[in-house]
Amino acid sequence: MEARGKPRLKGLASIWPSVDTPEGARYAARQAFWAAILCASATFVFALLATLGINFFPSYQFDLWALGDATVFGLIACGLWRRSRIAAVAGLCLYIFGTINHWITIGARNPVLTAIFVVAFISGIRGTFAYRRFGGLGAERGERPDGGDAARSQEEHPIGGWLILVAIGLLLSPLLILINLGVNIIPTFKPEIWHVLTTPGTEGYHPLSGPIMIFEAMANIVLLCLSGYAIVCFFKKSRSFPTLMISILLILPAYLLLDLVLMVQIPMVAEAVPLTFYWFVGSAISSGIWVPYFRKSKRVKATFVH
Repeated sequence: MEARGKPRLKGLASIWPSVDTPEGARYAARQAFWAAILCASATFVFALLATLGINFFPSYQFDLWALGDATVFGLIACGLWRRSRIAAVAGLCLYIFGTINHWITIGARNPVLTAIFVVAFISGIRGTFAYRRFGGLGAERGERPDGGDAARSQEEHPIGGWLILVAIGLLLSPLLILINLGVNIIPTFKPEIWHVLTTPGTEGYHPLSGPIMIFEAMANIVLLCLSGYAIVCFFKKSRSFPTLMISILLILPAYLLLDLVLMVQIPMVAEAVPLTFYWFVGSAISSGIWVPYFRKSKRVKATFVH
């Protein structure tokens, strides 16, 4: 009888492991576990030292409240050890949110290290969802939830081909939306800026400024939620994913076009119109390519079957 052990992966496979087997799914989930452990340990140590007056990284402003972040990452690590899908998604979201908050406050730092942690947490999502698809602990005994054998899982079409590009785009989307919210949208709701843009008689006043700012904030929040839900459906290989993705691909250019029409009415934001126009053209081209792909692709039909 062959002993079950840690899969020996080399090169790119060790960074982005295949999750087409229960062993690979466990390995991917374990990457996120160690990433959460490192986040919890480092945050705890530096926060504790900061409370004692020892701060090796003054710009990061570690304080007693950071112990709460360490505790949350510790709980996430516990969930990842049990291969919890909720813990995997929470770990990625918390890490991205914390990173964006730091970057907005002190500027971008350590992008390579950030990318390594993001990839590790993404692997955790891939691994935990795949592990549950194999039947959780039953997969370790060769069982399937429907009573079949784990080998039957090999009949399922793995995520590959052009869907790899879709996966990359999906995982980057929440990050880009959060950056847009943090850099361009949320600051406009600061009292001093809101007052200048929405109070009659001020230099930057325009009657459409307030409605446009609220519209953009709500639209980005909706897109953020849709992106998060699409990521879950993608890694679950949900049958509803292609339809959801087509909807997002059609909603985005429609939103950008409406935003563009509203922006040209306000002279103060005229300098941002060309950038929005480029985004609109890019999203329209993307929709023209990917919508037919999701409707006609045999790989898509063979992959999203749950």
